[in-house]
Amino acid sequence: MPGMNFTYDFVVEQPGTYWYHSHVKGQYPDGLRGPFIVHDPNDPFLSKYDEQVVVTWSDWYHEQMPMLSSMYLSMSNPNGLNPVPQSALLSDSRDVEFNVKPNKTYLFRMINMAAISGFYVWIEGHEMEIVEVDGVYTEQTATDAIYITSGQRYSVLVKTRKDTSANFAIVGSIDQTQFEEMEHGSGHDSMSMSMPMPTSKPMGAAPSPSKPMSPATMSMSMSMSMSMSMSMPMKRNPAATTMADASMTMPMPGGTIPGAGSLNVTGWLVYDDSKEMPKPKLLDMYNPFDDFSLSPLKKESLLQTDHSFTLNVTMDAAADGLMYSFFNVLSTGDNAINAQIYGNTTNPFIFPYDSVIELVINNLDMENHPFHKHGSHMQVVARSPADAGPYNGTLPSPPQNPIRRDTVLVQSNGHAILRFRADNPDIWHVIGGLVATFIEAPLEMQKKLVIPANHYQLCKSQNISIAGNAVGNTQDVFNMTVPNRPAKSSGSTNKPIKQGLGD
Repeated sequence: MPGMNFTYDFVVEQPGTYWYHSHVKGQYPDGLRGPFIVHDPNDPFLSKYDEQVVVTWSDWYHEQMPMLSSMYLSMSNPNGLNPVPQSALLSDSRDVEFNVKPNKTYLFRMINMAAISGFYVWIEGHEMEIVEVDGVYTEQTATDAIYITSGQRYSVLVKTRKDTSANFAIVGSIDQTQFEEMEHGSGHDSMSMSMPMPTSKPMGAAPSPSKPMSPATMSMSMSMSMSMSMSMPMKRNPAATTMADASMTMPMPGGTIPGAGSLNVTGWLVYDDSKEMPKPKLLDMYNPFDDFSLSPLKKESLLQTDHSFTLNVTMDAAADGLMYSFFNVLSTGDNAINAQIYGNTTNPFIFPYDSVIELVINNLDMENHPFHKHGSHMQVVARSPADAGPYNGTLPSPPQNPIRRDTVLVQSNGHAILRFRADNPDIWHVIGGLVATFIEAPLEMQKKLVIPANHYQLCKSQNISIAGNAVGNTQDVFNMTVPNRPAKSSGSTNKPIKQGLGD
């Protein structure tokens, strides 16, 4: 709240590459975010690199999230199309130079902090070796390129060349398939933008190769503050960009935005700053590494399912799913295991303590969607290519040491099968239409969770109930007389609700 401060006090128990960000009203794309790196004194790769650097990827909008969210959820956007960013950012800037020394190995910790955009990432003239994803160490795995969806993290080892005869581009290219062709209905200007469509690949396929836009760069008349933890020199090259693509018009709900920028961003590994910063080469095809084939360094056998749940992601009108679940759990006694108290529009799933949960996600939407779970990693048991349709009940041969992540991309009109152990009493929910609420071990949570006084005070300052069921009813927890925070009506009867910006 304006004029207030808030302190988070917690014990860090797991090392790796993370990030902090707001979970309120899509604030984080406007800047309330940053890397959160937990260094491991027992890092199994510590002896394999000389220095490390934190790199972030993100999309940048000229409008702030309150206006973008309003446009996104408005009648002028009946198909729920994502707003297209004006540019891509590398470490909250553009044209960033990373000074490197020859014949050294650097650990690049890469974080996608974007509102929506996934990124294809590669370093020209250099190979990357993946050693960590989402805080999970992996077998050292070589690749020329990765795809990193919103919320995901990768740590890669990069060995520099032996000579200093040239500098090399680091390129991030936004996945254009997340921004569909847009056609406005009556009363709006017609406009469209053709995007490359993915092709099918076998089970577990990474985002399908597609032809990129030319990786041109664009200068920006703005300054960005850096919030980074890194041990190598970095600077911005203000003279390296051109105005290529400056006249390109990008689609947005309700109208066009003139002067939209490139959906690519370039930095450089700088061996010699007296030499040119070369323009990236145009690729014929993206070919990112398939993260489904990674193996965790610490082996964990395929979990055997106790309970299976299915989530179908569809484009139906829905409520926003906001709720006060922690208070529901802590103030309703034995009724905390009854899904009814969590409301009529929140799709609650209650998981018994220490049980193994299988989550089948059928993405029936035309866009890829990242799914993130707080509190634990998930085994990625299967993941279909795009257009494979819903899971048909037949599980192909699953990996015996499946990759574990907390953020998983599910491709358009495809599915994924995830498994995790409900051993971390917690609540997880998403906003903006991908509405599900996972309540892990609520009775166990009542025994272990203590909410600090400042949390209660923050709720009271906003007139948020701190007891009772989803509507704050403490007398009859099964009475949902008060509407459970439905989505604001726009007058549309078929307004789709998709992944909310910044949620």
